[in-house]
Amino acid sequence: MNFKEFIASNFVNLWIREPYIRIYVRKSYRPLGGKNLIPCFDIGSVEVSEKYRGKKIFTRFLGRVEQHAKETGRAVFVESVMEPRLADFLKRFGYQPDPRTKETLAPSFWKDLT
Repeated sequence: MNFKEFIASNFVNLWIREPYIRIYVRKSYRPLGGKNLIPCFDIGSVEVSEKYRGKKIFTRFLGRVEQHAKETGRAVFVESVMEPRLADFLKRFGYQPDPRTKETLAPSFWKDLT
């Protein structure tokens, strides 16, 4: 199942498999940015095939997630970012650290597209 099919499905969480990438995604509600619970697409884990890393596979996937989030009034939440390069990437693309995880070894980031 790809991400677009996941959105239309009744599944709440699922491993998505697309060419060269495997992503764990979830539909959730989170208190972000001082708001009450807002609907989110959570990205919990990302695995890019080793020989395709650095080829913008995740960038393109994230762009599609953001587009669907905008269309459906959701935020995007990226959980437990352990890779410093990914944290820097997310910040450059307008993601904010979740204050509840800011001081942890694996902070989470979010972007409100509602």
